[in-house]
Amino acid sequence: MLPAAIPRVVESVGEGVTELKAGDHVVPIFNGECGSCDYCKSDKTNLCEKYRVNPLKSVMVNDGKCRFRSKEDGKPIFHFLNTSTFSEYTVLDSACVVKIDPMAPLHQMALLSCCIATGARVTI
Repeated sequence: MLPAAIPRVVESVGEGVTELKAGDHVVPIFNGECGSCDYCKSDKTNLCEKYRVNPLKSVMVNDGKCRFRSKEDGKPIFHFLNTSTFSEYTVLDSACVVKIDPMAPLHQMALLSCCIATGARVTI
């Protein structure tokens, strides 16, 4: 198993995804942003109405389905925190990744995904 939230290279994109393409370097984010809800447009919060982190949500936002099944019996393997990053491959909503500079070292960019988001405290 790979550590959580390690930046990856996009292998393929689904229908309707226009902001990403195969080969893009991305960092997964568990608190996605649709960019159009009142929360995303606010300068006071980033808790997107559609993609905010919800530990009880276990399926893809857009179609309500999971993308993984167990090899043994075909039972669903549900998603966790919008990213399911404890796996070699994962499927993410495009709102739950951020494109990064392809020259940036992937192992260092992991700090931008989980480490800083988890450990940093902003005082306003």
